[in-house]
Amino acid sequence: MPGRRRNDAERRLLEFWREPSATFPHPLLKGITLEGPPPLRGIRNIHAPFDYPITAICGRNGAGKSTLLGLAAFSAARPDGWRKSPRPIPAARRRLRSMTFAWDEFFFRRPSDPKPTGLTVRFDYTIEGDDLQIARVRTEKSWWANLPDPGRSRPARFPARAIDFVSLSRILPPAELGALRRRHSGAASPRITPLSAAATEAMSAILGRSYNSVEVHTDGGIPLAHCQTAASYTGFDMGSGEASAIAILSALERLPVGGLLLIEEIEHGFHPQAQERLIRELTGLVSKDKKQVICTTHSEYIIDALPREGRLLVEREPEGHRVSAAPTTRQAMYSMTGTPQPELTVYVEDAFAEALVEQALPGEHRPRVRIVPIGSGVRVVAQLANHHQARLDGPAICVLDGDTTDKQLSDWSNAQDLDSTDSCLRLPGGAPPETWVLGALLVDSHRDALARLASLDPGRLAATLERLRSTPDHHDIPRDFAQQHAIDEQLAVYMITSSVADHPDLQPIRDHVASLLNGA
Repeated sequence: MPGRRRNDAERRLLEFWREPSATFPHPLLKGITLEGPPPLRGIRNIHAPFDYPITAICGRNGAGKSTLLGLAAFSAARPDGWRKSPRPIPAARRRLRSMTFAWDEFFFRRPSDPKPTGLTVRFDYTIEGDDLQIARVRTEKSWWANLPDPGRSRPARFPARAIDFVSLSRILPPAELGALRRRHSGAASPRITPLSAAATEAMSAILGRSYNSVEVHTDGGIPLAHCQTAASYTGFDMGSGEASAIAILSALERLPVGGLLLIEEIEHGFHPQAQERLIRELTGLVSKDKKQVICTTHSEYIIDALPREGRLLVEREPEGHRVSAAPTTRQAMYSMTGTPQPELTVYVEDAFAEALVEQALPGEHRPRVRIVPIGSGVRVVAQLANHHQARLDGPAICVLDGDTTDKQLSDWSNAQDLDSTDSCLRLPGGAPPETWVLGALLVDSHRDALARLASLDPGRLAATLERLRSTPDHHDIPRDFAQQHAIDEQLAVYMITSSVADHPDLQPIRDHVASLLNGA
């Protein structure tokens, strides 16, 4: 639901994250920066801030979500005695090392591939109330060398932190895993790890059914889930949603206080309502032990269930990669679907005002705003009041023509019992928008812009504008301009409004729309 307010649990969690106690001894990952050249999976430069303990990284396929998730796996040293969740891994991966994960578990490089010499990764941390940056650069010998932290006499050392990784997108049904069938079909005595009562209750809440107990049986590094509801069954007989819930909850429960859990494709196997419940339950579990969760997702329901501080949108652009912090749900879904999903409705009087407001907005905001011409000013105010009273989708404002008087606006608003203080704006100039535009075109830069758009000689254009000042009805100005220069009237409206789109008198409208979108 775009624009929902944070609940009490989310507010408390955000307060802790923004200002953790100086007595909290565990490191908190606040950001990752990747700097090239060379590129890593095509990414040369990217910065991802983590402004909330549960962060969902969303974006199209190939945008860089998994790259950021993989980099987070190398953000801390492995604490003594910590092992990642049991999983079938080659013996070479079981050797002790300073980091929990090996680089090529996420970023495999063939011998023929170029070396990533010069690649730099920076990790921003808060530890005991102190901000710390740890930077490492890939050397010619494929080693990682520490870089100095500005303001410190020597490079900071990686803090010790338990990190685990759950890849739900790669979970296969147990029946398809030959090693799992062979390992758990014998008479061996596996290690049994029951989920706690809190985790079991969370699983019941997520999936909407009662679980008496949930266990993970591990034999030879290969886990198999066991559930007890009205009947007893194993992972061979459960759906992917149950398997995903157990994988997440068991991994989160294994982490000590302050640990970091990375989850790939967190929505895998969950129906929409279960996805929303999953985020709610994770919020409670993360709050309890002040853990951190970073996940990737394509799901509108996961994104919408998180406060905006918990969302990152990663986009691949011609000039590089961009990360947008705290996107609205509709902004994120527009990026992934390509279909605009307006977050704000702006009611105006007519098509000329519609074009003027649309052209005045920056390109990144236009797809997020729906502009609707209604008619006279009194009808615009009435429509805005109806929008609020009927609780139509998303917030709304109106932008009236500049010749609307204060008394008119007051009378119209009072008649509709509407507070117009923050919801009713006016176009500039104290005049109809067509008349104001003629005045704005007296400025050389705007007049030259119109001459270029219409392919007109500046002298001839100046003469046309002078004649248009005597047009009896201001509504006829775009039509007369189009007729005099044999241009389609709609195209003429676009040219005229585009030429003055960056006028400073339109800045209050830009600022107001931006504030609503950023706070939606």
